[in-house]
Amino acid sequence: MFLLILFYLALPILQIYLFISGQFGATTWDILNFTASILAVHWLLANVLMSSKIPLLQKVIPYDQRIRFHIFSSLGIVAAVLYHAIFKLTIGFELDPVTLGLAAALGLTLAGGILWIPVPGLKGLRTYLLNRFSRGKEPDYDRSKQWHGYFILALGLLIIIHITGAGLFVEVPPVSALLYFLLYGFSSGSYLLSRTKLFRTESRVLSVEDKQGIITIRLQPERKFSYRSGQFTFLETTGAEGRKEEHPFSFLSSRSGDGEEVSLAIRAVGDFTSDLKALKPGDSVTLRGSFGNFRPGREEALCFIASGIGTVPILSILKELHAAGDTRPIRLFLAVNDRNELPEREKIEAILSSMDNVQVNMMVYNEDGLRFSESFFKEEISDHRRYSYYLCSSPGVRSIVVDSLKKLGVRKSSIHFEAFSFA
Repeated sequence: MFLLILFYLALPILQIYLFISGQFGATTWDILNFTASILAVHWLLANVLMSSKIPLLQKVIPYDQRIRFHIFSSLGIVAAVLYHAIFKLTIGFELDPVTLGLAAALGLTLAGGILWIPVPGLKGLRTYLLNRFSRGKEPDYDRSKQWHGYFILALGLLIIIHITGAGLFVEVPPVSALLYFLLYGFSSGSYLLSRTKLFRTESRVLSVEDKQGIITIRLQPERKFSYRSGQFTFLETTGAEGRKEEHPFSFLSSRSGDGEEVSLAIRAVGDFTSDLKALKPGDSVTLRGSFGNFRPGREEALCFIASGIGTVPILSILKELHAAGDTRPIRLFLAVNDRNELPEREKIEAILSSMDNVQVNMMVYNEDGLRFSESFFKEEISDHRRYSYYLCSSPGVRSIVVDSLKKLGVRKSSIHFEAFSFA
């Protein structure tokens, strides 16, 4: 939270103050124009920094929170840039090549972002653009993400050139100009650094198992690899077309329960995940970082609710709690379509049989037909406010569970989950 306040509020406010203090003849419109401009610059560079996949940032801001903040702050950038453009055109400002290039880069960045991911509130526009320019075909996710990052860096550089040409650095104190260049260097440097091998760990495949479309991969990292139960990593492999791709997957293993081995459990639902079945013992893959903050604290009692592939991080946490000898009251709700969809089922059953403090509800839809609902939780959990709830499931199921718990009187602060939609 400190970094969010620093980069998105404190530094822009400082820059606005430094500008106003030296502009005795500035009108209210001039000040508003500068405010819009400086917010756009700082928020853009802050977005570059916050989207960098550097594990060190994970310790202060979980990755999923950064990405959600990145998306919503981008709307503020668009609004600020539009105001600045309208203001300049109103006073008769002529568009030079740098400004035109800046506008083009901004447009391509926005279009790429909209096409890359289904941003809430812009799905209709995304569908229109896809139908208009690619006959409805989804763009390549990894390439879109890569080009989006490059456009952002180019946009940042053009902004620095633009405000230099506008004479901004002559009008503001030297410390203000220095802050701009430091922030640009820090943000772009962090992004480029995250693209290097410094934060990547080569790993050797030990085994690959496919059960009911759930692929469990056991890996041996070639060097020390740190992570915590409940987190996720980016797995990079070479696809069938010979191009490297990476996607985020939760850890099934726990350091306290599985030692140096790392295991992931993945549902085969697309080309990338389906191709993972072809991995063989001895093959090499790459792990990039450990991200997320989905793990219990020191609450009095815990309730874990998971469905489908969302059981994976919950099982990782369960292994850690078992290894630590945790004795807190725990309720565990696991929902799958088929019993064999539960990864490492025999191992998990053995762990649960040795934990007297865990009460398990195993729901198998093709056997019992049960679904999560308000009436279900009302019947199964007597003291709803006693627990801290940790949820992992598809967005649809999560919405049902959250609504059900709220109706039963559970406080919003007691419900925890992470969203990986924009990873």
